[in-house]
Amino acid sequence: MADLYIRGKDGRPRLIGRTADPELPGRVTALEERMEAIEAAPGGVPLSDAVDSTSSTTAATSKAVKTAWDKASGAAATANAAQSAATAAKTAADTAQSRADSAYTEATTAASTSAAGRVRLSDAVDSDSSTTAATSRAVKTVWDKASAADAAASAATFPAGTRLLFHQAAAPTGWVKQTDVDDATLRVVSGDSGGGTGGSLAFSTLFAEGRTATLSGSVGETTLTSAQNGTHHHATVVVPAYGSYGGFPQDNHPGTSNQQAIGGSIKWIDSRQVCGTWYDGESEAHTHDLSGTATIALNVRYTDVIICAKA
Repeated sequence: MADLYIRGKDGRPRLIGRTADPELPGRVTALEERMEAIEAAPGGVPLSDAVDSTSSTTAATSKAVKTAWDKASGAAATANAAQSAATAAKTAADTAQSRADSAYTEATTAASTSAAGRVRLSDAVDSDSSTTAATSRAVKTVWDKASAADAAASAATFPAGTRLLFHQAAAPTGWVKQTDVDDATLRVVSGDSGGGTGGSLAFSTLFAEGRTATLSGSVGETTLTSAQNGTHHHATVVVPAYGSYGGFPQDNHPGTSNQQAIGGSIKWIDSRQVCGTWYDGESEAHTHDLSGTATIALNVRYTDVIICAKA
């Protein structure tokens, strides 16, 4: 770029802009010199509209001057635009330089979880470092391990429709909660009825706290033993053939020979002798009725599970 000057009325050069045409400043200077020569000459100078003449004996017309002026003004505008572009380019360059400086600082600073910087690569897959970065090899090692685990898991996947018990409230991923069985207990069977249901009384109803049960029926027959029946007497009055009811001597107490003659036992009752047979009881069975209610605590501890089917 070249500075473009014109001479002012005071004779001093005045900057009017910058131009990319390296010949334009010289042309303006030559034009000014011709004008000065014309003003100093005593007349008879031919005029010329040319703006590219190198003659020293002709004078430029106002048209030539205007053409040169317009050219110079356009050049000045172009120069000013170029100057603005250059200024913007310098600003962008400064910004880029600042970013480059920051990048250099980061590149020369060790990286951490709180700051960017240089990072050391590592092939380890079991490191807990926060200042190293995993290599592609480390990633591949983990990928291969995960792929093998995925294949094993796929091989162990339950077939669709398989039902299992889960000790949780919601079905796990890939399973669907089944609601056809509710408030029921489990029964282990050895036959082919697995998966079936039965009964009508809900678990929480049967095993409710303070449940009342009605009792009815009879106690089974029980045969009493002699020890249970106790000793008792069925009296038989015997009147001896050789005397009246009161004819027995008063001194014939139990244990005398008179007892054997009568064939029974003698007992003194109200100063009279009463003969009879003493029994220890009979072995007869009997029953007792049973009725009433009983309160039974059946509130057993439990844990809830859900039945889920594999989707």
